Order: sequence, then structure tokens, then C-alpha cells
Amino acid sequence: MEMVGRLRPGSQGARRGRHFASRLDRWRGLELTSARKRLQLARSLAGVVDELRGPVRLPGASPLNRSALRPHEHELSALAERLAALDRPVTESGMRFAHELVADGGSPLYDRAAAGEVHVVLARVLDALEPR
Repeated sequence: MEMVGRLRPGSQGARRGRHFASRLDRWRGLELTSARKRLQLARSLAGVVDELRGPVRLPGASPLNRSALRPHEHELSALAERLAALDRPVTESGMRFAHELVADGGSPLYDRAAAGEVHVVLARVLDALEPR
């Protein structure tokens, strides 16, 4: 019963929980926008571009949707360069989008059903990175 009382809205325990959550959110935001994370995502995207520029291969172990991405090689390169430009700040939400683009198997980088969304998604990520 004591635990339930501490978690009721307005209770001291609930306030401490919100404080912890907000500190965790701030930490996660700093981690996402860190130079290390930015360079990691930039390297991943540069690797995608390198793979697209290489010789046309038969389907292999890479899950990239190469045929849908080739026309967007320049945009992918621009995104990698933007992430690597550490002298220009980025937003947390833009970094979340960039991370999802690279890490989520359902993103247009990998999902053949989302091939028509590549241009829109890349433009959205680039736009979201810019502080307002």
C-alpha cells in the first residue's frame, strides 16, 4: 500500500519520478546530439553511399534497398555531411529521425515497400536537424 501512495499524482514519490524522467530525457538528448553519435551516423550513411557507388552486385547480405536509394545518393551524401558538420548544431528530434533512418529495418533505406518515400524522408530528416 505504501508504494501505491508514493506513485499517486502529486505525491512526493511521483514528483521525484518525474524529476528522474526529465533528467533521463535530458541525458538522452545530450547523447543523441553528441559529436560521437553524429559522427557514427555520418559514417553509417557514408557507408551506404559508398555501397551505392560501388559496382552493381547481386543481392547479398546487405539489406539496403539499393535500387530505390541510387537516385538519392546525393541527398544521402548531403545528410552524412550535415551530420559530420560539428560546427553546426542539430536538434534532438532531427537526430532521432536520423537514427531511426539508419537503425530501423522499416525505414526506406531497407524496406522495399517504402521505396517511394525515400526523397520525402530524407528531406524531413535534413529539415528536422536544423534548429529554429
